[in-house]
Amino acid sequence: MNDLNVLIVDDHKFQANVLANNLKKINILKVKCVYSGFDALSLMEKQDFDLIFCDLKMPEMDGVKLLSSLNELGFSGGVVVLSAMDLSVLSTVKTMCANFKFSFVDVIEKPIKSERLSFITEQFNKNTYTNKVPTENIEYDIDDVLFALRNGEIINYYQPQVDFKSKETVSVEVLARWRHPVYGILPPSVFLPIIEEHNLTDEIFNIVFINTLKEYSSGSLLYKSSINVTQDSLSKKNFSEDFFYQCEKYAIEPNKFTIELTEREAFNASTILLENLSRLRIQGVGVSIDDFGTGYSSLMKLSTLPFTEMKVDRSFVTNCLEDDAKKIIIDFSYQLSKEMNMAIVAEGVEDEKTWSYLNEMGFDLCQGFYTGKPMSIEELKISDEFDGV
Repeated sequence: MNDLNVLIVDDHKFQANVLANNLKKINILKVKCVYSGFDALSLMEKQDFDLIFCDLKMPEMDGVKLLSSLNELGFSGGVVVLSAMDLSVLSTVKTMCANFKFSFVDVIEKPIKSERLSFITEQFNKNTYTNKVPTENIEYDIDDVLFALRNGEIINYYQPQVDFKSKETVSVEVLARWRHPVYGILPPSVFLPIIEEHNLTDEIFNIVFINTLKEYSSGSLLYKSSINVTQDSLSKKNFSEDFFYQCEKYAIEPNKFTIELTEREAFNASTILLENLSRLRIQGVGVSIDDFGTGYSSLMKLSTLPFTEMKVDRSFVTNCLEDDAKKIIIDFSYQLSKEMNMAIVAEGVEDEKTWSYLNEMGFDLCQGFYTGKPMSIEELKISDEFDGV
């Protein structure tokens, strides 16, 4: 972390220098301070920075304008927003930044606490370096993706879902990866856009589903599993029949599976979709509403579709202890899930304090880097049970 280049932008010189000294105390030594947005933009024409701490309330150019200008310039490093303003303002700015090209976004309330500063820099280091897959120089086209789909290059990774009470892995989410012959293991952010553009979501679902069935059949996979499926796929007439046919072919009970219906899709409850979901539920297949609270017609979906599980999106879980608005949303989601007799899963849990908070609240399952990163079937087989708090 001592190779990190950090820029602090704050019109209060004393506060900027205090922050710089605190960063140096945690071994971040390459720190520069400027005291206006214009000076920041001028400096960045001459020097690259990995992480920028940006105050919001500044004269001439406020922090919001600076952040927007950084995005227009193509800055792709990390940003930490500084302010003594209301949490709702910080949350709004953070949401704005999440739609920019920044690789990392977080907020710190003033006065800055050393513990919070250490946590954010550790998260930046982990997310930006440890887990970053270099994808900027990867070249591929639709023919490469079609070859990958049809020649076994799309493989499954599995992220553990840990029971809060027993601290044991009880299920996994199945995630697609591209095992590229040149670039190695590639995340879905690389190939999903082209798959969606060319309407290949049915193909990738079928590959992931068959991969999972094969690993059940071989005895490699021991846990129940959740697989993402689009609304379009569920609206295909023979979806449930094909699902049951493949389960029977591999001698796997359908109740091993939960299908996750992403919440970001506009809701269209076609009769075929309702028929497929009903048939899946009759055979014991779970139905999870993924990314709850981030998309369209959440409550309408909950009242219409036979969900058995709710997954609270990571955007609400991450840093929830420092954000009262997120806590309110999490509490609402929890109360709603229990009133509707659904299990509730927290996504994006990355530290012990968040684990403890959600555990005390009564959440059922935890999914996040704190309890287990996505891993290959070989890693999953040899991984130890979660041994945290």
